[in-house]
Amino acid sequence: MKVLNISNSIHGGAGRAAFRLHKALIKEGINSHFLSMDKFIDAQMEKLNVHTEYKPPSFVTRIKNKLLRLTRIKNLTRRGRLQLDFKALYPKLNCEIASLPFSVYKLSSHPLVKSADVIILHWVAELIDYPDFFLKVNKPVIWTLHDMNPFLGIFHYRNDEKRNLNVAGKLNDAVYSLKCMCINNFKNQIKVVAPSSWLCEKARKSAILQQFPSYFIPNSLDLNVFNILDKDKIKSELNIPDNKIVFLFISETVTNYRKGFDLLLEAMKLLPADKIVLISLGYNTKFVDSEIEIINPGMISEDTQLAKYYNVADAFILPSREDNLPNVMIESFACGVPVIGFPVGGIKEHVKNFETGILASDVSCSALVNALKDFIDIKDKFDAKIIRKYAEENFDAHLQAKKFIELF
Repeated sequence: MKVLNISNSIHGGAGRAAFRLHKALIKEGINSHFLSMDKFIDAQMEKLNVHTEYKPPSFVTRIKNKLLRLTRIKNLTRRGRLQLDFKALYPKLNCEIASLPFSVYKLSSHPLVKSADVIILHWVAELIDYPDFFLKVNKPVIWTLHDMNPFLGIFHYRNDEKRNLNVAGKLNDAVYSLKCMCINNFKNQIKVVAPSSWLCEKARKSAILQQFPSYFIPNSLDLNVFNILDKDKIKSELNIPDNKIVFLFISETVTNYRKGFDLLLEAMKLLPADKIVLISLGYNTKFVDSEIEIINPGMISEDTQLAKYYNVADAFILPSREDNLPNVMIESFACGVPVIGFPVGGIKEHVKNFETGILASDVSCSALVNALKDFIDIKDKFDAKIIRKYAEENFDAHLQAKKFIELF
């Protein structure tokens, strides 16, 4: 059986989760391929069949197309009008990301799509053109959800949709309607997979996806890479203070409202600054003004190095206001490090109070402060081996691959 995974990238949370599934399937003997927009891959991955044959139009072609649209403004297609409306509204949106169900890539004619027995869609905004893919492809599809975009309009999380209804409500409804039309006319079967029970339930209740069977299958990771290491040795190597409580936070950028760094920073002001150091992996942290010592090594994308930073932490802080099943949470568990987070999405499903971490009572700065203080009081009672065992029982790559193979 030939399986094709389609994802925008092998990078970012969704891309890394998709690529981990791809590698897990190969390890189980499945003929798995991976299609993305990435222009290069690591040399160690060269046998994993990452294809990037389709290129966006040239600059000259884009200019010609723009002039053509301007001269035919009265006869714009539905697609053209949505694209113009989206371009005009995008600067006014207050959201993490918004996207249209259109793409310059017409994957229905791609040789990997044509030869696949089963297609697994991952995070495919800007890569999948809905009218092309769902109206022309006739292959069974497993749609693995990494956010809510497949069953929303232009937004990727419900809170973004709510915040922007006054600005983009009409456009959002129009895109939602188009998605419904395309998916309802798909010629083959779709199975929906969600990594968290929370997202699975949201999909089951959505008008777009409720007609399809849905399954809960958590993401996985390489438990050999993310493992318990020698904390003292790694602290010395990374020059991390050994006389302070070490908290870890990871986000590509601290300006992402959904990731909640603003709440974390406010909470840190109410903790003893002389006893705490915060390691923040990602961009922009060096511009943050805080009494708490903040160490910012930048963005760490290499898994072996990332595992070292988990291992020097006493706890990982996950203040997301809304989230599915964050890779950072399961990576932290695999390294035996407890997680402190809010009771949202997949976080509340796996953060077990005083066993795998501490769950704040609600999504607020005060609740996070209380959770952090509770952790400081009992931090030595957490057992890294118990947390690690939880990761082994729930996020092993073999378990994830086996469940997908059952779907095949």
